[in-house]
Amino acid sequence: MTPDRTWDPIRFQRGTRGFAAFITALNGFAVLGASLVVAPAVGLPDPLAAWVIILGTVAGIAHFVAVVGLIRARDWAPDLVSYLAAAGIGVSVFALLMIARAGEAVLGAADASAIGFFTWMIVTWLVAMRFARKAYARPVVGGSFATA
Repeated sequence: MTPDRTWDPIRFQRGTRGFAAFITALNGFAVLGASLVVAPAVGLPDPLAAWVIILGTVAGIAHFVAVVGLIRARDWAPDLVSYLAAAGIGVSVFALLMIARAGEAVLGAADASAIGFFTWMIVTWLVAMRFARKAYARPVVGGSFATA
């Protein structure tokens, strides 16, 4: 017997889960592209290249797991999006600091390209996290919303 889902507040939250899933998928494609295509072509030293490829691939796959969780309205999905966003923002800020301090080419990109890419990634992670959290806001007595 299927449960009665005539009105489920998670499923009817004005498309925020879908938008968060779309942005998270974009971030997943960018992370996978950077780790599987760009990192091997740059010529990083052997142990560093292996770690960048492995961790980037795991993070990219985790983005798509979060997308599936958002689409299927799983309770753990906004937490996973938030953890991925926090880790991605940390890596992006570290890369921006490397560019600013040493003028180093991060993953072979010129300064302006790398700054634009990492800034775009920070903004899209923040947007994905905000909309994933908004989709799971629960109404409380009094008409306002709170996260559960």
